[in-house]
Amino acid sequence: GTVRELVCLVRTYRPSAVFISETRQCEESVKRIRSRIGMKHCITHDGKGKGAGIALFWDDNIEINLLSYGPQYIDVHIREDPNGPLWRGTFVYGEPRAHERHHMWKLIGRIKNRSSAPWLVIGDFNETMWQKEHFSATKRSENNMERFRKVLSDCNLFDLGFRGPGWTYSNKQSGRKCVRARLDRFVASPEWSEHYNSASVEHICSSRSDH
Repeated sequence: GTVRELVCLVRTYRPSAVFISETRQCEESVKRIRSRIGMKHCITHDGKGKGAGIALFWDDNIEINLLSYGPQYIDVHIREDPNGPLWRGTFVYGEPRAHERHHMWKLIGRIKNRSSAPWLVIGDFNETMWQKEHFSATKRSENNMERFRKVLSDCNLFDLGFRGPGWTYSNKQSGRKCVRARLDRFVASPEWSEHYNSASVEHICSSRSDH
């Protein structure tokens, strides 16, 4: 069901690249998804534990070269046109456990200087930047959000905003148990935003995923 919905989304929106986190599948299974969504290329990391696994798929319309990758990130150079500019895309899956999240922020800080190309970072950071992005009966940790904001600021990355619902994750509970939060986002360097000044982000609802 989830893969079928993904196939429909790809047919509808016709992206040149697709990033999936929480694949929860081995490399071979993920590579089978590649042909179902009609993509030629794939970088995947199984990861360990519940919710692990990330994969980046792309077709022949764009050129993608791997810089480095690990259980929670895939860092690449991207060229959309043989004569076009080179930019850097980092696709992330943030640490789900709050007390371990500082490792993710260290990682982003550590890879920052591996490329000087205009930079776009995309994914599920598993954290909100502000209390107003968290909708539930309990408040979110101000310390954790502040650490997240600090790493973005240190790396000169700015939120690109969005259209659509104000959250990207829902635990699909009701009443006081309901938690919704904007955990997924696109952040970019000023150079990237200057070059792609018409870029926009849209939140699309999914029936199969909690994101």
